Amino acid sequence: MKTRKNILMILFGFVMWPIIIATPRVVNAYVQKLIMSEIEFREVPQFELMTGLLSGVFAALIFIGISYLLAFIVSKFRKNSTFNGATMFFIITCLGTLLLVTSYGSKVIEALSFEKENVENIQDRIKKLED
Repeated sequence: MKTRKNILMILFGFVMWPIIIATPRVVNAYVQKLIMSEIEFREVPQFELMTGLLSGVFAALIFIGISYLLAFIVSKFRKNSTFNGATMFFIITCLGTLLLVTSYGSKVIEALSFEKENVENIQDRIKKLED
């Protein structure tokens, strides 16, 4: 039962870290490229999405290593420590998720609620300024 709990905590982290890393990259690139008419309305910037997801997987690997190292250090000082690497990784992942929601939650909602007519008006104004 305990190993299943650890596996679920680790899987949660491997799902969440790519989301945590990719979301700010994709939202910023979407807004910037949409305004500059580099992508279509509701089109996802693929390069930023893929690099964000891969960076998130690498971040998960790094954080899981740090988590197990911290759990090892804590176990040397406290013999009856209930923290293990999976628990530390889960806590770090939850803190990262909380940081993502507080810092980018409203930006994601704003980006998803763009109206096509308003975006087209802004694109036309920028094209006129460039000409």
